[in-house]
Amino acid sequence: AGLGAWGDAVAERAGRLADAGLGPPPLGASDGFLALPWVEGRPAGPAAARDPAFLRALAAYLAARTRVLRTGAVAETGPVLEMLEVNAREALDGRDAGLSAAVRRLERLPEREAIIADARLDLHEWIAGAHGYVKADALDHGDGVRLPGPADPAWDLAGAVVELGLDASAAAELAAWHADAARAHRRETAAALAAYLAPYAAWRLADALLSMREAEGDDRLRFRLRAARYRRALDAVLRAAA
Repeated sequence: AGLGAWGDAVAERAGRLADAGLGPPPLGASDGFLALPWVEGRPAGPAAARDPAFLRALAAYLAARTRVLRTGAVAETGPVLEMLEVNAREALDGRDAGLSAAVRRLERLPEREAIIADARLDLHEWIAGAHGYVKADALDHGDGVRLPGPADPAWDLAGAVVELGLDASAAAELAAWHADAARAHRRETAAALAAYLAPYAAWRLADALLSMREAEGDDRLRFRLRAARYRRALDAVLRAAA
């Protein structure tokens, strides 16, 4: 993994995650590169989203990550709020359509400690192997170089709900599992998850649209389909918030 100037910090993070049983131990780091062992398996597919074993592994992973990668600082909501309002208004052609309610929901959250989020909960980021599910690409997307930066743990919960297309019942179960494993309050965790659904969907929608404009051929089509999926997710969350 090429990490440039952030290599040492990411290598240290990889070691902490490995010590907690959340990923392979790093083999070494030098000149901005991190060496990691090969993990045998295959990328998780859509069936994993309906596999109770995968959902339990996901909840355990996110809860353990919350404990291991605490920052001791309050999660900043300002940049996330600005991103939500700008991206959602552009996607909605200036209409409100539940956006004001989604903003208020995020603003009403109590102060919560930030963690170094995973920020990449796509299904293909998980490896299904002989020993269960292993999260790949878990080291450098939530460290402050790009949004969300150090964030509320609910950012990753929201990411899991959106990426896996979980219904309200499965989302509530995931939040409860996470709260229990992370020794957090169930009601507060559920409220934070609900508040971060719209920001997460708006963020991924904008990212997919930008990538679509820069891509060509089949890649452009793939990003167009991704953008359509995130737009549907954002619409659904905002309708529920209205």
